[in-house]
Amino acid sequence: MFSLGKSALTTLPAVLVAAATLSAQSTQYDFQVVAKTGGSIGGYTIVNFNEPALLNDGGEVLFAATHSGGQGIFTPAQMLVKTGDTIDGKQLSSVSSPALNANGDLAFLGGFTGGSAIFNQTNALVKTGDTIDGQPIFSFYRGLSLNANGAVAFQASTGTSYPTGTAAFVKCPEGNSKLLVSPGQAVNGKTLSGIGTPVMNDQGIVALRGEFVNVNNPNDTGVITIDGGADDSTPTLVAETGSTADGKTLTVFGFPSGVAQDGAVVTKANFDGGSGVFSLTAPTPDANSGSHLLVQAGDTIGGEVLIQIGLVSMNSNGGAAFYGTFAGGSGIFTPTDLIVKTGDQVGLNTITAILFNSAAYNASGTVAFTALLDDGSKAIIVGQPVNSGNTAAQ
Repeated sequence: MFSLGKSALTTLPAVLVAAATLSAQSTQYDFQVVAKTGGSIGGYTIVNFNEPALLNDGGEVLFAATHSGGQGIFTPAQMLVKTGDTIDGKQLSSVSSPALNANGDLAFLGGFTGGSAIFNQTNALVKTGDTIDGQPIFSFYRGLSLNANGAVAFQASTGTSYPTGTAAFVKCPEGNSKLLVSPGQAVNGKTLSGIGTPVMNDQGIVALRGEFVNVNNPNDTGVITIDGGADDSTPTLVAETGSTADGKTLTVFGFPSGVAQDGAVVTKANFDGGSGVFSLTAPTPDANSGSHLLVQAGDTIGGEVLIQIGLVSMNSNGGAAFYGTFAGGSGIFTPTDLIVKTGDQVGLNTITAILFNSAAYNASGTVAFTALLDDGSKAIIVGQPVNSGNTAAQ
């Protein structure tokens, strides 16, 4: 797989760099605009950003964008892949859903005449028409998870109507593929009626949301983990509707944001009386669950009262950063810090909106996000913590 090599943050085109240090929060951050609409990367003019930016623990940034000649996946310094490229005999008509691992390796969804596939820079890893454990691959859902060993977890359509005609799979680096779970399967005595997009850690543990058959409660959901590298891939029900965490009775689960090295799953969930972000671990026979609440709507962080929590990003330490709204604006938060908000100035520009309701977050506490600026341009902005008291990454 392709490696980005040196950190992209060390090779930024100088014309795009604009730095600012925001000090309203307890952790100070230096912010850089690393890519901007109207700017050029490798001779390609960026027209629009198509998906949230990605960031790994090495500080490498990549993003999908529309450029003057089509679609591409970029770092701030170079184009990695674009429509029109030919990989493994397939000429790409679309590129989307990039995934980046700790080593700087890239995987993405690519369309071509007659089908689509999950690609790296040199090969089609899995393509429509393939069969995995008896399940035919008809199409892929957006959202790939690529771990440091090169394994890719993904969700695909297996030919019948949603949600029953879907399944979660893993493509292992040694070349074999495996079915992980699909609707109709029993998990801890409950029958799955639907599944969500999988996320995977570097140990090969996959987490996803499950929906269950329950005529009395159509919101009966849960979080499932599966060991994607084990011969026995029996799913574990980590938490379900009715589970408790820090005294909150959980009612509906969102899609997991990630799996920490210790196996804890970070996800949004509703509870009786509110909503929040939780770190979930399965109970053991001799101990209660170690699940706990990280943050909830109504909390005050950085002087702002959270009204709504958007997408959550989890780093390899199990720390979380998230998009949140408050009266008069929105920002990127951790459970203890307001990192950046609308109205803040970065370089010569002011942030007027945070796009995609999300940010990427790494183990050093660095964030990457897409913003609309007051000059009408869109930008990928990277914020790095600069003071020694940073605890945001924990």
